[in-house]
Amino acid sequence: FAIIVTICITISLAASLNNIGNCHNVWNNAPEAIRHYQEANAIYESLGEPLNVITNLNNIGVLLTRNRNYEQAERYLKDALERAQKANFTPGLADANINLGVLEESRREYGKAIAYFQNAATHYQQLGQINHLANTHSNIGWGYNLLGDYNRALAELRVAQNLLDTLDLPREKANL
Repeated sequence: FAIIVTICITISLAASLNNIGNCHNVWNNAPEAIRHYQEANAIYESLGEPLNVITNLNNIGVLLTRNRNYEQAERYLKDALERAQKANFTPGLADANINLGVLEESRREYGKAIAYFQNAATHYQQLGQINHLANTHSNIGWGYNLLGDYNRALAELRVAQNLLDTLDLPREKANL
């Protein structure tokens, strides 16, 4: 019984550290957010909780991308992708691919970004996450636009529009 209580307390501690990391993320305090995510990950690793580790690796990668630390971001995101592949964790695969796409777009590697976005779209389709799927097709369209392939860009943006037409998301429709 004591072991179960200890495990529950440890999981709660990791979740709390993760939530503190989320707060620092919202406050745009990347160093503190990353520190808390890493502390949570150390606990999740020790408990054999790979799905939480994958989520936090994605969170760290996004923060590092936002702060233009692209090499480090790539390491975290590719680690998340590899772990998600090993765990056959579709949400982690979708998120790692979309985040790697954003990273490559930030580097102005639009062809690479599109490839990652297309992978993400496949996973979001499998998950039935229409809002994320629409956003991903919008990202693909934007990538083609930046490459000057306007016909493909328009086709992808229309796919995004058709998907958004099935949902009540006025902000996303306006952005599109």
